[in-house]
Amino acid sequence: RHDDQRLAPLAERLTAEQWATYEAAAYPFKAANTEMLKKYAACPRSGTGDTTVFAKCLGDSLTTVEAATRELTSTLAGFNGTVSGTCATSLAAYTNYTTPYLASVTSIQSAIDTENAAAFTNAYSSFETAAKGGKEERGAFEANCAPA
Repeated sequence: RHDDQRLAPLAERLTAEQWATYEAAAYPFKAANTEMLKKYAACPRSGTGDTTVFAKCLGDSLTTVEAATRELTSTLAGFNGTVSGTCATSLAAYTNYTTPYLASVTSIQSAIDTENAAAFTNAYSSFETAAKGGKEERGAFEANCAPA
């Protein structure tokens, strides 16, 4: 931030420029998650505890989701200290959501890398829970922070 920005009062909502920055991170995040969820639903379950077939089916979708989540988290963090009121509250909640979400994605990747089917099942369950919560956080953030 520039010194002159610190002196200005905090805005109730994001500026048009900030919103464009958010959308540039949010759309790839949503697209990556949608793609991974579709692949996950379509991938065959081996029944033997072998995660390699499943991992091959998922392809690079986990890597894409991880990168998109990191970008969204960084983008949201950049808005800290620039907004006030309900937007600031919603921003904090949305930012707090992305940390466990990212952790669940990296846990899935770790379980696949170590071929641990039980850990994979647990990690994916955490991911699904986090994904559902994120929809609420995202909706509140967008409603409370979009430029007027």
